[in-house]
Amino acid sequence: MSQSTARVLALLEVLQAQPGLTAAELAQRLGVDERTVRRHVAALVGLGLPVQAERGRHGGYRLLPGYRLPPLMLTDEEAVAVVLGLVKGGFGTAARESALGKIERVLPAALRERVRAVRETLGFTRPAPTDNTPPTGHVLTLGEAVRDGRRLTVTYRSWRGVDSERDFDPYGVVVHAGKWYAAGHDHASGELRTLRVDRIAGIAPTGARFDPPEGFDAVAHVVGSLAAVPYRHEVEVLLHTTLAEARARIPATVGATHATPHGAVRLTCRAERLDGMARMLVGLGWEFEVRRPAALREEIRALGRRLVNNAEVPTYVKSVTFDCADALRVARFWAAALGTDVDDDATEERAYVEAAGWGGPNMWFVRVPEPKTAKNRMHFDLRAPGPVADEVARLEALGARVQQVRDDLTVMLDPEGNEFCVE
Repeated sequence: MSQSTARVLALLEVLQAQPGLTAAELAQRLGVDERTVRRHVAALVGLGLPVQAERGRHGGYRLLPGYRLPPLMLTDEEAVAVVLGLVKGGFGTAARESALGKIERVLPAALRERVRAVRETLGFTRPAPTDNTPPTGHVLTLGEAVRDGRRLTVTYRSWRGVDSERDFDPYGVVVHAGKWYAAGHDHASGELRTLRVDRIAGIAPTGARFDPPEGFDAVAHVVGSLAAVPYRHEVEVLLHTTLAEARARIPATVGATHATPHGAVRLTCRAERLDGMARMLVGLGWEFEVRRPAALREEIRALGRRLVNNAEVPTYVKSVTFDCADALRVARFWAAALGTDVDDDATEERAYVEAAGWGGPNMWFVRVPEPKTAKNRMHFDLRAPGPVADEVARLEALGARVQQVRDDLTVMLDPEGNEFCVE
C-alpha cells in the first residue's frame, strides 16, 4: 500500500470518528498540508464516498448522514481475542492504538462498548517489552521467506555491535520471552543458527530458493539453542522429583532434564553466575544433589548461612545511657565525633544523639550529681528478638538477675550489679 493510499484511508477513518473537522484540523491530524487534504477528499469522492464540505464558521468535512462502513461481524469471543492479542502484543503503541481504534469503530454498537470496557479496565502484571520489538518489515519479509522457501541476505549485528553479512535460509520465526528469533541455516558458518530479529540491520531476498529439513521444529531448536549458550560453568544436579514436575517448573531454556534409573531427574545446564543457580535450586523446594561444579556447593552453603542469619534476629543494643555532669556538653562532643546531630530538645540535664549516620545504638546523656550514686557509668537498653520473658530467662541463665519488672520493660543487673533494661 502506497503512502498516498494509506493517508486517504486514514482520512476516511478520521471522518468517520470525528465528522466536521476543518481542512486545517485534518491536515494537522494527518501530518500533511491543507492542499493535500483537499486532494485526498477528492480521491474519496472519486471512489463514490459521499464526503460533504460545509462552509462557514462551523463548517468542515463530513460523510453524509447515515453512511458508515459495514460493521465487522465478530462473535464476543472473537472480539475479545483480537483485543487481547493487540493489547498484549509487543509492537509499537501507535500502531496498536490505531488498529484497536479501527476495529472498535466497525464493531456493532453493543459489542463495541463491551470490548471498550475490557480494553479500558484490563491490566497486565508484566507488559510486553517494546525495546526488543523488531521492525515490521523484517517480520513480514521473514514470514514470506519461511512460507515460500526463499533465501535471504541478512546484515546481522552481534552483541558486540559488529555487523556482518550472510546468506540465511529461514526455517521458522519464534517469539520467546518477548524477543523474536529466526531459526535457519547460516551459509556463513554452514550451521543451524538462531538469530535475534531485532539485531538484523538489513534484510533482502536473494532470489534463490531452499527446501527446509523435513519435520524441523523451530520452537524446539530456539529453546535448545538458548539453553546451550556457552556460559562459564557446566552444571549437573540430581533433583529428587518427577520428570513431569521438573519440566513443568524448569523452562527448557534453562537446561535439559532427563529421568535417571533411580527415580531422580538429572538437570544439565550452563550458568554464568553460580549464586543465581544456587537461588534457583533452593527456590524449587526439592531435595537435590550437586554433581558439578564443586563451587556450586559452596554457593549453596553460603546462601544457607545467609538464610539462617536472616531468620534469627539476635538480641541487640537499642540504646546506651551515659551518666555525666553536663549532658549537653558531652552529647555535643560525641555527636561531632560521630558525624551526627544532637536532638533539638537537648538540655544540660538530658540530651539525645540518634545513631543515624554512624550505625551504632542511639545514645542518651543524663546528668547525675557527683559523687555518683550508681555503680555503672553506662546503661544498656536491649531489644529482645522475641517475647521479653523468654529473653529475661535466657539472660538469667547466663548470670543476670531481675531487679524490677515494669509493663513495658524489665530492669536487670549483670553479674557485677550494673543495671540494664530488656524490652
